[in-house]
Amino acid sequence: MRAGGPAAQAAGGRDVAAADAALAKADRLLAGKKPAEAAAAYEEALRLAPVGWPARGRALASRLGGMAALEQDEACATLARHEAPGMERGSGFAAVVATGLTCAMDAPVGEPWRAGAIAALEPLVEESLGLDSVLLDDRSSAYGMLVDLHDGNGDAAGAKTMAGRWMDFLDAQATSAASVEARAALDGHRVAAALALGDPARAVPAIEASERDLPKDYNPPARLTILYREMGRYDDALAASRRALDMAYGARKLRIFEARADTLAKKGDAGAAHATLEEAVRYGDTLPESQRPKAYLEHLRKKITTG
Repeated sequence: MRAGGPAAQAAGGRDVAAADAALAKADRLLAGKKPAEAAAAYEEALRLAPVGWPARGRALASRLGGMAALEQDEACATLARHEAPGMERGSGFAAVVATGLTCAMDAPVGEPWRAGAIAALEPLVEESLGLDSVLLDDRSSAYGMLVDLHDGNGDAAGAKTMAGRWMDFLDAQATSAASVEARAALDGHRVAAALALGDPARAVPAIEASERDLPKDYNPPARLTILYREMGRYDDALAASRRALDMAYGARKLRIFEARADTLAKKGDAGAAHATLEEAVRYGDTLPESQRPKAYLEHLRKKITTG
């Protein structure tokens, strides 16, 4: 029987079905917070998959995510480095190279394999920046990763150049956003990029526009608190933090309290900063047990005692 005939096609169909079943099992295990079992199931899905399996990119990205969660940095970076060059350029490719580079960056600097993995994966992450098929949020996060890479290497000039490219990307996306909500969705990235660039004022007009357009959203004034503070506009930062606190709820309020305390400290009012942190902890302790961020509250308590 010639290759590619009915029997081969039937076998290929069985392979796809088996790989799909293994992938579904892996997804269930991951959702059930069983990362080790999920990792094995993703590995099985990839082993069973025939050439051209449509879900290969997603399965590979999920497998790498599991490796990262289990701190298997070398295996994660090595797999990404091996698989990515031959992948179709799309969302799966972007996720694979981003996760692989993250694993390499997370490894101790002295690891002998680290530099080679970064050298192989960095240009692939750079390539992913220009893929229109990749979600804007993921592309923006890749810019941030490359900023961190340059910064971690002590390359301040390179980090600033990449941060400028990041801001240009965000500005371009804002002009073509289909709605106010779509424009504001990248505001958090805009703040991070502006701070990395050393130019917090560059993000202010966009975030102020988001506050005007989304008056019931606590996020814009919370972000303005940080930007104004870094600009030395302490009174504006405190006013923005109050607007944010009036709208925020639950554990979300804790970071706003901390930003307000940091503003007060920078303004020179250590007593008010200390009192604000104490207020934050008292509020956090009133939250239901399931909603109480214990690690973050411990961070605030430590800040009270050491600050």
